[in-house]
Amino acid sequence: MKIILDIHTKNNAHIREVTVESTAAPRVGEYIDPPDELLEWTQRLPLLVTAVRYRLEDGALTAIVICHARGDDSTSHRLGLLQEQGWLQPIE
Repeated sequence: MKIILDIHTKNNAHIREVTVESTAAPRVGEYIDPPDELLEWTQRLPLLVTAVRYRLEDGALTAIVICHARGDDSTSHRLGLLQEQGWLQPIE
């Protein structure tokens, strides 16, 4: 499956898109280590997957994975981010 990584900085500035081949697409909330050529732009922070959508191209699905350079300290904000994105219900 073709996967397009739509990569953003932690401040939501678009860095670039990277296309890779994989048998599985990452899920929301998972981390991806950035490719070597993007280490300077992502400040060596892991990429947090914030959204995944699929596009039908030439009779096959292409996964578009939106991810942000968040860093390890973002795990405390993961719950809020998933609630903002609509993946989890807010805790009342």
